[in-house]
Amino acid sequence: MQKMPKFYFDVMENGQLTFDQDGLELEDADRAHREAIKTIADMAAEKIPLDGALKLTVAVADEKHRILFRTQVSYEPGKLEQRKLK
Repeated sequence: MQKMPKFYFDVMENGQLTFDQDGLELEDADRAHREAIKTIADMAAEKIPLDGALKLTVAVADEKHRILFRTQVSYEPGKLEQRKLK
């Protein structure tokens, strides 16, 4: 049986970088992409602050530690204001 490739999911939260030391064995880069999207959505749902901004980035790297892609979510609270419709 062929070994599955390993992917690393490094997370940056408001400028604080955390490297994934363990990685995940997944079928391919497409599966890693889907996992990154799921991960960042789950993190954003838990971490969006009530009174401040949030910027999350998940960078996915392969076994040679080359970044394949990044996915990002940002939240900036706005003040209440009237939209201007034409």
